[in-house]
Amino acid sequence: MRQRYLSWMFVIPAALSGGCGRQDTKPAATPLTPAQEIAVKEYVTLLEEKIEFQERTAAVLATVQDNAASKTAALEKLLQLERDINAFNDRAAQKRPIDMAVLLAGQERVLARELKAVQGIQAEVSRIVRMPGGEDFFDKQLKPLLEATKGR
Repeated sequence: MRQRYLSWMFVIPAALSGGCGRQDTKPAATPLTPAQEIAVKEYVTLLEEKIEFQERTAAVLATVQDNAASKTAALEKLLQLERDINAFNDRAAQKRPIDMAVLLAGQERVLARELKAVQGIQAEVSRIVRMPGGEDFFDKQLKPLLEATKGR
């Protein structure tokens, strides 16, 4: 049930980073070339920007309390984050490297930070769902707003 609450927050295609969960990836058998190292650094920058969206999402969710004012303020911020994420997705899709060694090296370098960000979102979603009206915050308030922005 909680997974559907999180689904909107990961609008960035799973292909961008290979997903958010722990992945058993092995380092490349051969060292990266100088050109690959440059590509990895660029990809890490892209991944870090994605993680910043996740961290910002967790921070906004942390402001949700059991009162209408905090929920309304959070909804506005989450809606803006959704717009920003959509714009990022458009840019990120064009910048994703095709070299598997670059992809794996980039993911490995940001994995710990990304896991922490995802865990922060999960913790906040769990907290909100447990509060009175928490499920309604996601199902009846946030979801319709986000669905309305999909067509734009």
